[in-house]
Amino acid sequence: MKLRTFCNLLAAVIFSAIAVPLLTFSRAQWSDPIEKRVSAQMPPAPHRLGDLAAFLKQFEAYFGDHLGQRTALIDLRQYIDVSLFQRSPTDLVLIGKQDWLFFTGDHAIDDYRGRQRLSAEQLDSWYRTLKQRHDALAAQGIAYRFVFAPNKHSIYPEFMPDSVTRGASTQFDQLLAYVKQKGDLDVLDDLRPELIAHKSAGPLYGVLDVHWNRYGAYFGYRTFMQDLLARNHVAGAHLLELRPQDFQKVPTRFGDMAQMMHFNPYLRDTLTFQYAGPPLACPHIQATVPPRAVGAKGTPDRDEMTIDCLEPGRSARLMMFHDSMSEAMFDYITNSFGHVRFTWTYPDSHDIACYVAAEKPDVVIEERSERGVIAVPNASVPFACN
Repeated sequence: MKLRTFCNLLAAVIFSAIAVPLLTFSRAQWSDPIEKRVSAQMPPAPHRLGDLAAFLKQFEAYFGDHLGQRTALIDLRQYIDVSLFQRSPTDLVLIGKQDWLFFTGDHAIDDYRGRQRLSAEQLDSWYRTLKQRHDALAAQGIAYRFVFAPNKHSIYPEFMPDSVTRGASTQFDQLLAYVKQKGDLDVLDDLRPELIAHKSAGPLYGVLDVHWNRYGAYFGYRTFMQDLLARNHVAGAHLLELRPQDFQKVPTRFGDMAQMMHFNPYLRDTLTFQYAGPPLACPHIQATVPPRAVGAKGTPDRDEMTIDCLEPGRSARLMMFHDSMSEAMFDYITNSFGHVRFTWTYPDSHDIACYVAAEKPDVVIEERSERGVIAVPNASVPFACN
């Protein structure tokens, strides 16, 4: 009797699992910000036998996108994959130890393994571009630094899966060695030693995020600002000194890589740092959106902003080109200069020249994530705005 009851219940569960998605099938179109696409449309009926294969493939995509309870079924499948098998539902995320997630885009894991190398031509293009920009800016009395924000696995290799073996060097190591060998250029900042030295305080990157948190960003900011002030003697720039007690550990289940995996919130709490100190005088939320520099190809205006800080000792003007890694540093930077313009782009030398003509900065900083070293600049572009 008990066996029959169990079998009946099991049959009912299986039937419901099949029937409910079919009964709730919806033809409504949708757009998913995580998948970054819209749902597939019903394909037209085939008129020839030769069109049947293409029709069936398109219909399969349409059926899968409009099946009832699609999101719940995806979530269930991904929960099983992650919690039981430590298997990521997306190729862009690698699941490490203790719930640490690592971004795999831009060949980041191949770089970590030492399998992604810069060629001699690429290294020379990097060097000639950096030298050209430094010399052109120095001729105008403008200080120049180039900052690579470290990949998370460069700081926390101990949380990478044992199956992923670390290589002897990365592309950034190659570039540092090449520029050092040339002996006539000092513009690159290596932030890794400072971050590694302070990581015992707690996670300096979001466990579930590609980016560093506010505490990790502070150590990155402090390193390149110290280098800037020590090597370039910029008047009117101020190093913001913060204390460990200005940062607070907080639990979170959110992060951009958790979102990529369709886990937002994630399965378990993780720890990160947030800023908890006194309000800063010149937060970046007070920034305005300027027009694009005349002549620059650049980025959309929505990725540009300027802010003036009237605090004592801050009169220097900064032009900063950046990617998403800079966002956690914005408030530190806006409290360090009298005027800051942020532009989210990897500029060529033409664009830098146009922005410099418009902004008349005392300092130009380029920041990009470490994995961005693979985007080799074109050394043949002249430093001129025309």
